[in-house]
Amino acid sequence: MTDLKMNKALAGRIQEAILESGMTQAKISRRMGVDPSCITRWKKQTYRPRTEQLRKFSNIVGVTLDAHIISTLPRQLLYRL
Repeated sequence: MTDLKMNKALAGRIQEAILESGMTQAKISRRMGVDPSCITRWKKQTYRPRTEQLRKFSNIVGVTLDAHIISTLPRQLLYRL
């Protein structure tokens, strides 16, 4: 999978998780301790979340780092999970 496809897949999963959680992006970002623009950059594919950010995000929105999300990550991040 190319970087562009990985970024699109991850951005899509992030958007889905936000919608399914029923929380606003602002609430999620407050609970994560990040600026709301951080999550916006993930969704716009201009910034890829760090492993710890992805863990916090998944815990807050109530999703697991399932095979689908993991498959969207670059190999260099996988060893950190």
